Amino acid sequence: MKDSLFRIGLVYGVLIALFFLSLFLCPAYCEEQLVEIHRIIAVGDVHGDVANFLKILRIANLVEDSLTEASDVLAHPPRWKYSPNGPNGSTMRTTLVQVGDLVDRGEEDLQVLNVAIALQEQTARSGSRDKVVLLIGNHELLNLQGNYHYVNKKNYGGFMSKALRAEGMRATGAFGKYIVDNFKTAHIDEGVVFVHAGIEARMNIKDVETLNADVREALRQSAFRHSHLRSSGPLWTRKMILESMSEECADVRAALSRLNATRVVVGHTPQGSGRVEQYCDGQVLAIDVGMSRWMYDKVAALELVFSKYTNSITGTSSVTFAVRELREGPSGDGYTGSKEINGFDSIGSGHLTKENDMYSDL
Repeated sequence: MKDSLFRIGLVYGVLIALFFLSLFLCPAYCEEQLVEIHRIIAVGDVHGDVANFLKILRIANLVEDSLTEASDVLAHPPRWKYSPNGPNGSTMRTTLVQVGDLVDRGEEDLQVLNVAIALQEQTARSGSRDKVVLLIGNHELLNLQGNYHYVNKKNYGGFMSKALRAEGMRATGAFGKYIVDNFKTAHIDEGVVFVHAGIEARMNIKDVETLNADVREALRQSAFRHSHLRSSGPLWTRKMILESMSEECADVRAALSRLNATRVVVGHTPQGSGRVEQYCDGQVLAIDVGMSRWMYDKVAALELVFSKYTNSITGTSSVTFAVRELREGPSGDGYTGSKEINGFDSIGSGHLTKENDMYSDL
């Protein structure tokens, strides 16, 4: 009996020793296995410039390299370039988030809308894990309200007349209904909140899903006095970004904490540098670079890459991430990463300059 107990104890002792030995040797022989790469591309305000919109989509490698020209997108919109398989059996997926203000100011609203909607529909039908997320900006809201103050009067943004634009952009029109039904007010992914203008603690946002549902219903009912649609709401506010630019970060951190998020990506407030900027130790990322030729004519977007690993011994998971700015190269096209930063250390800093009446739609 004692011999049997001794042998059992010896076996368990060896197993325990082997377990701890495997943990000791794991850094050398059991590296964590990459299981998924999730690439998120966030594009700021486009404002009716389909040429520059196509340019950033190509720089980000989101669309097939075809001969689609800006003048041809109504008949032949670009095709989404689906994510390939990752290295060593891992998976890859890509999410495009456009943070609103596709329309107004420029002459190509119709073309821009057609490109964005086509890409969203392609990914939705494909069965792949790639996704296109479109957010409502204050200029989409203005058009749903029938306010065309910022519409380019030369050709009504491609609609050719005020009457035709009104027909297409009202909440029951072809484009207006699509916006109400399919655009979101905010999106959260990998702990990052994407919203057009900003979030504030006083907005009392319960969660992103409730926010989206409330705004969608308000738009369907033409309840434009809803608090989320007013000047202090997430489509219009500049309080968050202006405070963040002054490194006043307490309120945005409280709002992020309420949503169980770590950072927020916004458009709406043009960055005078024409670059993607970050504030509050990387918790606020501002991506309105003035892309449109009717603004600054600067082409850039934000890329977030999340790499997910599983430890084959312990079964634990871990995530690393990097942030890059994708922008137009010196030759007029192509990719230039300003810097790759692990942990959002710094992608530069800049100051907003009040040019071209940028604040006129407050």
